[in-house]
Amino acid sequence: TETLEPHIPSTLMSSATMIRCKLDLVLNTVNRLQKDVAALNQAVQAQGEAIEDLRVGLAANTIRCDDMYMLLTNMVGTVNLILEGKQTFLLFSAFP
Repeated sequence: TETLEPHIPSTLMSSATMIRCKLDLVLNTVNRLQKDVAALNQAVQAQGEAIEDLRVGLAANTIRCDDMYMLLTNMVGTVNLILEGKQTFLLFSAFP
């Protein structure tokens, strides 16, 4: 005979005891589900924080890339001015 409790066969169990066992099972399941939901909420919050950290990092990298682009643009402009100056110098020095 199947038993819900080790010492009491299910056929001898009173209706009240059977209901109590079922309610205990439901309560345990609800408690476990509440813990699972709490763990999932923590995981979702941690993921949200990680995504925000990533967004901030990407924004900072974008600013650094923009700064690097401006620096390189200025360097290219300076090199072009130097080269133009040398060409002008060579042009004038070719005609004494």
